[in-house]
Amino acid sequence: MRTSARQRRACRLAIALAGSIVLHAGALGVQGSDNGAAAALRTAQPVVLHALLTPIVPEQVPPASEPAAQQSGIANSSGAGESGSGLPSPDKWYKRSELDVLAEPLRVVTLDYPAAAKSRRTARVQVRLFIDERGVVRKTAIEVEGPERAFDEAAVHAWQDVRFSPAIKNGAAVKSQKVIELDFLPDLALR
Repeated sequence: MRTSARQRRACRLAIALAGSIVLHAGALGVQGSDNGAAAALRTAQPVVLHALLTPIVPEQVPPASEPAAQQSGIANSSGAGESGSGLPSPDKWYKRSELDVLAEPLRVVTLDYPAAAKSRRTARVQVRLFIDERGVVRKTAIEVEGPERAFDEAAVHAWQDVRFSPAIKNGAAVKSQKVIELDFLPDLALR
């Protein structure tokens, strides 16, 4: 009786093994007869989704009133628009009126009266800073020149390495422009 129980177990194991081989062979397409499941597995192609992404190109025509330094090299803020999704455009340098939070310097900036100045007089210079979304000054442009080139160079030198808290628009850090008016006073330079 023991032999017959072992024989039955071996027979069941052999049948299960044979069934498994037949099913796997059918799934892999090795079997000559074509059943529906095997054909579906052989002809199934991976699903490929195609998407066409087109960049949004902002209009690059700057108005005549913008300074020449800004027109060359930096996208004009009035020509670039929102991205259409409510998010700020990554290629636009936003002006003060377009921002929710302005970029602010993270440290006090000292302005030294230029030693190269030929005359000891009061001078006023306006510098436009282009500040990226990380608070780094990427470009400077003189808006209103001082009476001598030395004042312009001192103004740019004082602000080019200053870090800022980035400007915010719609909850996101954005590129911004900031015009800073600097007064050079010779009386304070002599103290």
